[in-house]
Amino acid sequence: MAILLAPAAVVYLSFNAGGFFPVASGIVAIVCAQALLLRTLIADHPFEGFNWRLGVPLVALALFAAWELASALWSHAPARAIDDFDRTLLYLLVFAFFGSFASDAARVRWLVRGLVAGITVVCLLALLSRVLPHVWSTRLSYASSRLNYPLTYWNAEGLLAAVGLVLGFHLTCDGEEPAVVRVIAAALLPVIAATLLFTFSRGAVGAT
Repeated sequence: MAILLAPAAVVYLSFNAGGFFPVASGIVAIVCAQALLLRTLIADHPFEGFNWRLGVPLVALALFAAWELASALWSHAPARAIDDFDRTLLYLLVFAFFGSFASDAARVRWLVRGLVAGITVVCLLALLSRVLPHVWSTRLSYASSRLNYPLTYWNAEGLLAAVGLVLGFHLTCDGEEPAVVRVIAAALLPVIAATLLFTFSRGAVGAT
């Protein structure tokens, strides 16, 4: 069930400007902190996945977050420093929570499937807003010629679609995946690819 936190966070943040504003990222950070606390209290071995390979980037990320928070003391824009700290704290909590689980191939497979499902939901609604606006209507926004709904920024939208396209292609081509997963993943690829195209994000297309 913990794996469902990843696609749920992707969908929620996508429909809240990609987590750019502190309220959205703060809510997800609180949820992740509570999940990590519950795992610490309930699980028999809550930190079974922790090792030095996880610890090094985890400590580095924690130090970076502390530096961002401390920079509010001398910054001319302390509010922005705190906002940046909120997002980094979210990354830190997500990294710590999912890293606390022992490495397991089946768990990773479900995580990838969940992420593809979450990204597809976002891409499908984004595509509907462009090809069937009477079905899923949205307000015009800045640079509306580029598909930027719901993340509000076309490069971020394109990057999300790019990640979904690569992961979906992986599921389609993985011979160890069940046939139904491969077929469903293949059927979702055109939706994600069309979303990527309508963003007209050259960086995202090039990265893909």
